[in-house]
Amino acid sequence: MRAMSDSLQQLQSQLANCMLADRHALRRKLRDVADLQKLANENSMSKAQRLLGEIAQKINKSQQKYQQRLVNLPNTRSSCPYQAAAMKSLRPSKKIRS
Repeated sequence: MRAMSDSLQQLQSQLANCMLADRHALRRKLRDVADLQKLANENSMSKAQRLLGEIAQKINKSQQKYQQRLVNLPNTRSSCPYQAAAMKSLRPSKKIRS
């Protein structure tokens, strides 16, 4: 029982590195597991253990997708010559004194 609650807490802490779109459903499933643990009968404990395995796989998949998205973010400070020229054109021009 203690090991299952530890793994439940560990999975909850891993939600921060999951895709935002997946977090709500995963958090809800983790609450379902906690509710099953409160029942404390053999059937609910085996179902909770099975659900923990499924949730762990979904969290892992979501974390991989999250990391891949982070890697593929565009570099906003690139050294592209076209970007540098565009930035120059956005600068305010100097006023000519008369």
